[in-house]
Amino acid sequence: MQEQLSNSEENNEGSDLRYYLFKIVSIWPYIIICIALALSIAFIYNRYSKEIYRATVILLIESENTSSLSNVMEAIGYYNPRLTFENEVVIIKSLAMAERTIQHTDFGVEYWTEGRVRVTELYDKSPIELVMDSTHVQAINYDIVVADNGKGGYEVSIMNLDQSPSLYNYEEFKYEEINIGKAAGNIDATVNLKDGEWYTTPYHSFKIVRKNDDPFNELTIKLKSVQSIATQWQKRLEVEPTAKGSSAVDITSTAENPEKVRVYLNELVQQYLDFGLFVKNEIAKNTLEFVSSELNRVGDTLRAIETNLADFRSDKMILDVSMKAQKYYEQITELERQLTSLEIERNYINYIEDYLRGDQFQDDPVIPMTLGDGTSQKIIDQLAELESRKASLGITASEANPVLKNMNEQIGYLKSRLREAMKGVEERNSARIAKLQKELRNLESNLSELPEQ
Repeated sequence: MQEQLSNSEENNEGSDLRYYLFKIVSIWPYIIICIALALSIAFIYNRYSKEIYRATVILLIESENTSSLSNVMEAIGYYNPRLTFENEVVIIKSLAMAERTIQHTDFGVEYWTEGRVRVTELYDKSPIELVMDSTHVQAINYDIVVADNGKGGYEVSIMNLDQSPSLYNYEEFKYEEINIGKAAGNIDATVNLKDGEWYTTPYHSFKIVRKNDDPFNELTIKLKSVQSIATQWQKRLEVEPTAKGSSAVDITSTAENPEKVRVYLNELVQQYLDFGLFVKNEIAKNTLEFVSSELNRVGDTLRAIETNLADFRSDKMILDVSMKAQKYYEQITELERQLTSLEIERNYINYIEDYLRGDQFQDDPVIPMTLGDGTSQKIIDQLAELESRKASLGITASEANPVLKNMNEQIGYLKSRLREAMKGVEERNSARIAKLQKELRNLESNLSELPEQ
């Protein structure tokens, strides 16, 4: 009885196995299709998905607004202590700063290779380098395919893309007006070049040189304009405060090549620092030019004074100057020195008035110089800083930009304050000049009355 049950169970198991086996065989085409589809999806994903690398640098933004005037403006609502910080963030994220950065990198030439799975950018790992003649225009939006011809040289194929090709000047970083498609039609070409041999046409001038002995079959080189590259990097840039209330920022960017994003961020920080020095140097240069012009005028005035005194002594036939006359001369010289200083101050007052009227210097920040009035001096210093920040911000920001609008409001308020302050400065300057001129006339009259020696 037990043997019959055992045989029955074995028969049932064999029957079930055959059933499932026939079931699988009947649907095997669908299984093959699913496996093929899964492999295809995996291949497409690995080929076209991009590995994105992320890098961050920390930059400390320092503010120099520590004057009492800044504190007063903050109290009455005309000054935001965070505005300078926000302005600097806008400058860092601006397209102009991105272009300055790209101009100091080698991102204009890209090297791509096609592997078994995906196309990748080599950047600094390329075995060859395209060296262009920067004084010659270059056709961009073309693929330059370089293959090793096995003879110590290269087969170079220039192939048009779907985009409209243009001529680009890499020395001045600008597009040329001529459109290749309209000017000369198709410029596709295939040539064999030796290592280091120049290839020059009306549309190209470059050579291919070996960087190392790494083997390669074929590379694709792409030439791009600074403007197009800068736009891409600007869109990827993120600037966020490092911590709440901190004046430091985290500057983050992404790229498919880890070395490339590192190079970009380091160069961006360097260009931002250099730009800050450039703005300060521009203010210093304008100040020096103003001072230099005034010193030249003072030199002319002093020479004229010496000539007048000599003529006076000659007219009066004063050959041996007495002690009293010598005292008068010294007093006259001192008065002339004070008058010259006041004249320089008056010229600077006139400069400030022209600046406030907007007749001149619309594109330059106000030149800060020392005045006897402390209030007006602080306002001028504040205006000089705001105007320089506005000049740098205005490179890319429109008038509708909220940061620029806030800055314009602050500048307008400071200008109205400065107009009021300068009225008093001008009145005091005029009164002091009139007083010194009267004293000078009296001294000259006294000197003329001295008996001849």
